[in-house]
Amino acid sequence: NSNGTYNFPRAFPVGCFAVFVTNTNAQGTQVDNAFGYPVSNSQFFAATKSSGMANLVNNFPVAWFAIGR
Repeated sequence: NSNGTYNFPRAFPVGCFAVFVTNTNAQGTQVDNAFGYPVSNSQFFAATKSSGMANLVNNFPVAWFAIGR
């Protein structure tokens, strides 16, 4: 699930440059998007937003990968 701040399995020594987040399933008939961003060299935020739920941020399942150094 998503909608929170999560720890990387291993911190980046210099920093995280980008976090890419995508949905792992169709999540019903609504339009939705997954998004995320680096918080620090050891954490990131990931969440989803659905158009059918008044654009509320929610916790649908996501997959992610990060690029850093």
